[in-house]
Amino acid sequence: MEALPVLSPPRTGMPWPSPLLVLSLVVAAYGDGYGHGMGKSTYAASDPLKCYAFFDRFLPVRCQDPPSFGFCNSTGECYTSGRASLCNAADILPGGGACTYPNSSMGARAGVRPVLPKKRAAPAQDFGLHAVNVSSRPGYASILQAEAIFDARWARAVDAGELNAVLDYATMLFAPSLDGYLDAFDAAGVDHLLVGPWADDEDHAHASVLVRACGMIIVELVSSKIPAPRKSTVVIADGLSRLPAAVFRKLNTSTQDPRVLQPLGVSKAASDLDAVDAFYAGPMRGEKCHGAAAGGAEVAAYALPGAGAVVRFLRRGADAAVRELETLKKDARAAYHVDAFCGVDKWYDNHYDYVQYDVALDDFREAFVAFGAAHHVFGNGTVPYNVYVGDPTGDSIQLVGAWREPPALARGDALTDACTQGNCGRFTATAACAAALRADEALRGAKTNCTDALYGARWADLVAATCTNADVVNFCVPDSC
Repeated sequence: MEALPVLSPPRTGMPWPSPLLVLSLVVAAYGDGYGHGMGKSTYAASDPLKCYAFFDRFLPVRCQDPPSFGFCNSTGECYTSGRASLCNAADILPGGGACTYPNSSMGARAGVRPVLPKKRAAPAQDFGLHAVNVSSRPGYASILQAEAIFDARWARAVDAGELNAVLDYATMLFAPSLDGYLDAFDAAGVDHLLVGPWADDEDHAHASVLVRACGMIIVELVSSKIPAPRKSTVVIADGLSRLPAAVFRKLNTSTQDPRVLQPLGVSKAASDLDAVDAFYAGPMRGEKCHGAAAGGAEVAAYALPGAGAVVRFLRRGADAAVRELETLKKDARAAYHVDAFCGVDKWYDNHYDYVQYDVALDDFREAFVAFGAAHHVFGNGTVPYNVYVGDPTGDSIQLVGAWREPPALARGDALTDACTQGNCGRFTATAACAAALRADEALRGAKTNCTDALYGARWADLVAATCTNADVVNFCVPDSC
């Protein structure tokens, strides 16, 4: 293994990132991925293991985590997670197929471990595709409702060849060729859509294959090589310029290794593109890099400083499903948010990761407060570096950076402290709430079993008794921060 380069420290007053993050910064320095730009696309899911199984079967991925970390494809006390990572060209077998966690055998199929080259080949994405069900967090019913909307709209698209707005929620990955993916989907009987050809803003032709991995996870595989449809392929025309030409140049897709996928960005349907622009061009400091309209649909894409991949938003008329999804997400945030340090609903788990160190997290948080964007600050007690913020669609961004002054109230980590919801122990239940909770005394401290019950049929009664989400967390999770 070659020696790691010496990293310069952050600006004066900004604490170091964690050792794991420093390693990620080194590994992913060649392209968007963990520790650099847009690092992952994470989804709240009712069945994360099903999601991981799809990724592992059809995409060039490996386990996200080293063997000692243990969150890759597993169930723990308060979580189930399926955490895949796109393979790097340096970690994949020369003929395609299996790849491993760097310098380990984790993820290799059939016990085959490739010989790693001495020098990593660019680009080294390490981009994560994650599905998670953090069982102690509120909002599970809304996740099931959202997945039912995806069920119905995906079925309509497959049956009627309809490009509806729900299909615009996707993670976009570039593939030098789509043929192998189409062959695999066709052979396995997996429903898939071929959208296009469509043109970028410089009139270069591209095609997209949409496939639904599970739940709310739609993957859009984009290629500049137009494939022929297979027997089961549903072909859909789209006159909309779905992405700018600049993103393909910036990410050097013309020279991409054909064995791997590369993140182009994340995509979301949106009911209000003006609200999206106010947020992304405002507190997120993004630049609108693409805008187009065709056939009653509009698209807007934003480049975030330091990221190669883009964030894309589409509006296809007044689609009722998009409004319904946004309402589910925002209602959950309103119900369970206590303050910036306590209260984490499941929709915080619907996020992409964005890493930058040019702007202090203090400045981002000040901008979020001024904008009125609900957010949660995580911290391990010494170096808090995660701020999760909701955007106008109701989904979230995991913003990773450094602080000038780390917030003293920040507690916990979104992954390793899955049972907790931050610093909730500083809140005390009212007498009325405490009396109401005594009816559930048998569940006290039972963590997931407790939260399942109290966030279900009991929630309305507890709210009527002046209970807040902090009271539920403190009741159900005895070691709450």
